Formats: sequence, C-alpha cells, structure tokens
Amino acid sequence: MSHDSDGYELLNLDLFDETGSARLSLRDNDWVVDRDVEDLECAPRKTALSVRTAALGAELSISFQRAEPQLVLENATRIARAGRREMQRGMERQLASAPPAFRAAVLESLSAYSAEARAEESARFLLDGIAVEDSALCVIEGRLRWPVDIALEPTRIVLPRQNVLSGGVAKNAKVGIQIN
Repeated sequence: MSHDSDGYELLNLDLFDETGSARLSLRDNDWVVDRDVEDLECAPRKTALSVRTAALGAELSISFQRAEPQLVLENATRIARAGRREMQRGMERQLASAPPAFRAAVLESLSAYSAEARAEESARFLLDGIAVEDSALCVIEGRLRWPVDIALEPTRIVLPRQNVLSGGVAKNAKVGIQIN
C-alpha cells in the first residue's frame, strides 16, 4: 500500500498471463498497459475505470464514490436484497425434494430475514470509526478467466465448481469490503 503526498491511499493491482508476466498493472493509481489490452476506459472525473482484454480473459469495472452514509446504506440495501433473493433461490433448489412440511417451515423461517435490517447493520458496521471525508466506496465487478474462471458480482464472488463467497462484512483501517 502506498500513499500520495496528502496521505491518501493509492490503488495497486496486477493481472498476469499464463507465463506469469504482468500484462496489466496499476501502480499508485497509474496504469501500465500491455498492447494486448483491447479496451481501457476511464470516466472524465476519474471515478470509474473499465478494462477488457481477451488475451487475459479479463473484464473488470472499478468505480469509486465518496463513502457518504446514505450512499453506503443504499448500496448495502441493494446488496442485501440481491443476497436474500439468491439465498431464497438456493434454499428452494436444495429443498425441492424435501418433505412439504419441512420445506414450508424452512422457507417460512427465511421470510423472517430482513434485507433492510441486514443492510442497516452492515452500513453501521462499515461506517463505524471511518472518517467519511477520507473514505471511498469502491465497487469492483467483472470476470477473470485465467488461471481459473472467477466472477466478481455485486453480491458474491463465484469461483470454479460453483464455490461461492457471500455474506458477511470485513473491514480493516479505512478499507471496508462487503459481500452479502
């Protein structure tokens, strides 16, 4: 992790090819791009970036916004609602062959899950102790296909064989990550 002259954290990222060579690097917020990158797009106010490269099998979108409490809550609510829908679909698939009474009881208990309450709890946890003026909400979405296929989605990370990381919140210093 590095910082600029005002003490702000600078972003660093590397995407490697199958030989281990860095094809796309972000060093202290500056891109070093290999000629195999088909499309690199940066928004005028430098708050969003997207990159696509068939050579690396990567499509990534990174956006930043000031971590205003209302914005954090809105994003947490959107993520919690999507997570609830995903959880319900998964439960319905798993319980398809279960006895009807058991299935009904499990799905009924799921209805007690409040996406809004979960979102408030997550937003409060993320914002606790974070100075809003020094913090950013960073959203990373996309797909990495080498060395394994990984999907970065708003509510989860999908790894090979449908291994899914979802739920929970982690934070450290001025960085918060939520996968709900």
